[in-house]
Amino acid sequence: DTQDVIAMRVTPEAFDGEMAQLATAGYHVIPLSALEAYFASSTPLPAKPVILTFDDAWESQYVYAFPVLLKYGYTATFFVPSGFPGNKSFFTWNQIRTMLSAGMTVGSHSSSHPYLTRITSTSTLLAEIAGSKEKLEAELGVPIREFNYPFGAYTPQIVALVKAAGYRAARSDSYGLMQSRDNLFTLPAINAPTTTAAFARSFP
Repeated sequence: DTQDVIAMRVTPEAFDGEMAQLATAGYHVIPLSALEAYFASSTPLPAKPVILTFDDAWESQYVYAFPVLLKYGYTATFFVPSGFPGNKSFFTWNQIRTMLSAGMTVGSHSSSHPYLTRITSTSTLLAEIAGSKEKLEAELGVPIREFNYPFGAYTPQIVALVKAAGYRAARSDSYGLMQSRDNLFTLPAINAPTTTAAFARSFP
């Protein structure tokens, strides 16, 4: 829905202000791998940890968000549908490689961004889940450890396939600030508010 997409847009100026707010409020940006290590072996986390993620591989994220992340020394995970790079308005493979070399992380957002819950063929689900991991790893030469369910839609079968494919964690679209070992493969998140003032209320 175009109106939903517009409602979630954050201007570059607002995004810069939001990232500054994180630093001002004492938050520490960590990668998803740090959360995984915390649950796996109690590896300590910094005070007020927060994880930044971006979905869908829009080129605007590279043009506008990536420089701001570099400005503040933050890392983020970009969830990429493996069939999207190189298409108009989406990342190129070289742009993804540039972000990786700067310390960003790439996760899988499936191959073609379908509603996985509407797919009845196990082989098709495997192509979307395991196949996307294989393509991203082949193109980028790095392990792909995190998955993001398109539209936040999943079932127990889909979660099991994500685990079997070798991912270490997966993000859903459920709203929530608190994470636990029990929901490592259905991690909740919040959409960043579109204004710095609203963001400051979410991250005081």
